[in-house]
Amino acid sequence: MKVALASLLVISGYLSAAQDYVVTLKQDTVRGRVTITPFAAIDKIFISGDTRKSNFTALTVSAVVLDGATYNPVHVPDGYRLLKLVKPGLLSLYLGRLGPGQLYEVPILVKKTGQALEVPNLRFKKHVSDFLADCPTLKLTIDEEDLGKRDINRIIDEYNSCLERQTRNSFAADGPKNATLRGLSEFQEKLRKDSLLSSNMTDILEDIRTKVKEGKAIPNYLSESVRAMLKDHPLYLHEFNTILESEKK
Repeated sequence: MKVALASLLVISGYLSAAQDYVVTLKQDTVRGRVTITPFAAIDKIFISGDTRKSNFTALTVSAVVLDGATYNPVHVPDGYRLLKLVKPGLLSLYLGRLGPGQLYEVPILVKKTGQALEVPNLRFKKHVSDFLADCPTLKLTIDEEDLGKRDINRIIDEYNSCLERQTRNSFAADGPKNATLRGLSEFQEKLRKDSLLSSNMTDILEDIRTKVKEGKAIPNYLSESVRAMLKDHPLYLHEFNTILESEKK
């Protein structure tokens, strides 16, 4: 009975560790027992398995999944840190920590552009409304209503809705380019949610969007770069090719 119980604990521990993994900027997935360790200006990730050990930094990964939670690299004032994702979106809510050994409990807002703001206790309305000034209606709401830290989820939802409206209006103004631009935007969001959107791929997709907006041909090297990054993800590769085909019609 004791032997069976010990075996069960070993198997349980193995399965738990096997669920942890790191997604690199090259879109490789490395599984094992993951530890996130803060260093001077950058977080480091250590992975141990049955036969090998690996280590990465916050600059070489796009996501870390540890104990069922997702951590993404974010540039904050004290360096590049892996923050715990709480609420994803065009504006996301993350949790950071004050230092090594501390809990992830410091709320941080992060825009899709990478801009970040630690949610302040003092002068909340001033700092948050300025940070979200690219949505004028929300800025006005924050300035005029009695909103505080307790309302952060409502603020995030309203900001994301505002940006989605702005994006739809932009698509409508683009006329015949609408379908391709919408497809690229939705495609980029899907990749982000699946932790497949590296900074390099973001830059390339933005270059492609710019070419489409300007009515220019998409250079072959751009599309081939995306295809190379998606070679291990056939469904996404097919969707990308479909979007580009719509541009040719």
